Amino acid sequence: MKQMEKEGRYIPSFVLDFPLRDPGNRMMKIIRPFLKAGMTVLDHGAGSGFYTVKLSRAVGNGGKVVALEPNPASVRSLEKKIKRQKLTNVEIVKDSGSRMLSIPSDYFDFIFSNLVICCLADHRSAMNEIMRTLKPGSHAFISVTKETGHNDPMRVTKTEWDSMLLGTKVISEGTTPLSRWVVIEKPTYDL
Repeated sequence: MKQMEKEGRYIPSFVLDFPLRDPGNRMMKIIRPFLKAGMTVLDHGAGSGFYTVKLSRAVGNGGKVVALEPNPASVRSLEKKIKRQKLTNVEIVKDSGSRMLSIPSDYFDFIFSNLVICCLADHRSAMNEIMRTLKPGSHAFISVTKETGHNDPMRVTKTEWDSMLLGTKVISEGTTPLSRWVVIEKPTYDL
């Protein structure tokens, strides 16, 4: 079911597009207050675009969504979805979630990273890249799966999760039966 890659695991598109993936549009309700028309938003680990479409509509034609996705199969599905939905404000970037080499620092108004870091081998680099590319004073939604009884080599422990959030301002946080999530703000620094 899961394809393992050197830097992480890829989830098949049919799983990512499952209609009950976000019952009641729960994730969008959490992030809606942080999204405004005209924003530049990152869909970190966009997969086949389940949330890319929703983010695209939320920021409108004056905004932009960068769909970051390294998996070629997911990119093909995402390209078809963008064309079918006639989205004109989405750009696909084929970089890793832990090495966003083509994205400048302090670029995004909002970052959406839903269950992505826990699919990457290098959690710390992924978090560093989120913070590097997020504008000071801007927000990011980040979620990871909760620890399970089996020994998943890519799991994010509670201790690691707490460590990753050091230096951020936690705006809100919560859990679902399978995950933990947070909305953070990147601090602004006066020089």
